[in-house]
Amino acid sequence: MAHVIINSSGVGGTQVGTVVTAGVDKFVTIVNETNTAISLDLHGSGGKDTGDIKINANEFLVLEHAGGVGAYTMQNVKTTHGTSAVVGQNAQAGGNLDVRVYMYKRG
Repeated sequence: MAHVIINSSGVGGTQVGTVVTAGVDKFVTIVNETNTAISLDLHGSGGKDTGDIKINANEFLVLEHAGGVGAYTMQNVKTTHGTSAVVGQNAQAGGNLDVRVYMYKRG
């Protein structure tokens, strides 16, 4: 499993962890735990595989990616409405806790 942390400015960092697809299993699940819609690009070993993916707040997407099998990363992860996107997300952290977008291999 892999994840990207989205900070309180609505910008995602570098992916931590790996997701590798193999054989005919080309499905990944991407989970948005933020309280706003996000967009991202999915990159495989040959570059951008699927671009401008959008996932609504607190939802997930099962995606059959278009590229070959191998390691996949989420890039350009951001909220769709810019700054202050996750303000108020977690009351324990004063409403500004960094939140995550997860990806894992399905199957």
